[in-house]
Amino acid sequence: MINTPIGVYKLYRKGIKMEEKEYISYRVDNQINWYDKKSIRYKKCHNFITICSILFSTSGSMITILGYIFTELKTAFSVFGAITGFTVAFMLALDKLKNFHEHFLTYRSTCEKLKQEKYLFLTKSSDYHDNEAAFNLFVERCESIMATENQNWAQLNEKKKD
Repeated sequence: MINTPIGVYKLYRKGIKMEEKEYISYRVDNQINWYDKKSIRYKKCHNFITICSILFSTSGSMITILGYIFTELKTAFSVFGAITGFTVAFMLALDKLKNFHEHFLTYRSTCEKLKQEKYLFLTKSSDYHDNEAAFNLFVERCESIMATENQNWAQLNEKKKD
């Protein structure tokens, strides 16, 4: 067998049988790592936008109050208040447009499902116990998990186009 991820994947796509370790290492572990990194990235983006929105929205209220206290600077405080309101609206719209929270949840779920299948297979638990076709079942389940996530992603992108 070819020991590069791309080489193994090409063999897999052509229907050539792969060894268990190769499949786990080059297909499952790579996908687990990819989904894990993406879920962390999207969670950070969502949390950053949420925290900034909270800070800007609360500071906008304070800026308005300061405009009434310091009447000579009322115009400047009004402009800053409007800017913070615009910033909050922009950030929340960006979060909604990019679906950071939804992607985080989907990618985290897929990552955890793949990990669960991997650990069930490695420990020969559940349906993998005393099953001669355990590896085939493992591959089918992992590919099904990944295919389902890909279909969900495609449907989400179709909604954006409409």
